[in-house]
Amino acid sequence: MAALKDLFTRQLRLKRGEQGLRIVLEGTAPAAAAPAAQAPSSDKAVDASRLMRSELTALLDRAAGSRRVVRHLAAIEHGLVRKDPTGLFIFELTIERLQTALREFDTLAGATASVGLVALRGQLAAALAAHERRQHSTARHQPISSFLTDEKLRVDEVRHSDFEKASEAWLAPAPGGKPPPKP
Repeated sequence: MAALKDLFTRQLRLKRGEQGLRIVLEGTAPAAAAPAAQAPSSDKAVDASRLMRSELTALLDRAAGSRRVVRHLAAIEHGLVRKDPTGLFIFELTIERLQTALREFDTLAGATASVGLVALRGQLAAALAAHERRQHSTARHQPISSFLTDEKLRVDEVRHSDFEKASEAWLAPAPGGKPPPKP
């Protein structure tokens, strides 16, 4: 909890190092931000979504040009910033986009176990599981056999004489037309 408090009360700085750009916390909390940080948060979901968004942004910033390569994850970052900061829009994504975003996330994040990224991965996995449950329940309500539907083909056996009558009627000449060719 202290790490979350530090994240929201201290200044973030970009530092260039041997491993590339890093985000580091520097200095002490500004005086205006200290009382707000000490007040209990009334909306934990907003705090968690801010953490998800900031850590996802930091993750994408670590790799140069990553937003062009991992487009689904970049779209989720954009959605967290512009569309819905709580991340509920993730549940509206198609199952294919969720699978791709989750694959991109696992590739890019690796073994990173920060609180915001774990929460984001959990939300992606929960949305994917919800889609799969919906598909499973939809498939369960669909009939297994075509005999259980109203639109079915009816096949009856007929005598040979009935078949001959139907065949003659089929091959009869049209009124005012030419007779059909004989087979």
